[in-house]
Amino acid sequence: VAIMYVFSICLTQLAAGTDLQRTHFQDVPTTMYRLLMHGCLLDAPKEMSDRLAQESWLLPPIFWLFVLMAALTVMNMLVGVLCEVVSGVAAVEKEE
Repeated sequence: VAIMYVFSICLTQLAAGTDLQRTHFQDVPTTMYRLLMHGCLLDAPKEMSDRLAQESWLLPPIFWLFVLMAALTVMNMLVGVLCEVVSGVAAVEKEE
């Protein structure tokens, strides 16, 4: 959530005064929702990236960095859960 909050502030500020602000990034909570849908859950990220590129060359790399960080965070959490399950099963098997 902290990563999403930081990127939401960044994109909201960079989109200020543009058409993109009126359509996608009105305020920080709206931007967080857009990042969740398009960046974390990957609901049409290409369309979002293309829309960002129409406004500025700087916005798509920021969005891609968010997508990369979100994917790595989810992957890291899944690896952590997997390691915990494997260590739990190994402990149970060792007791038997």
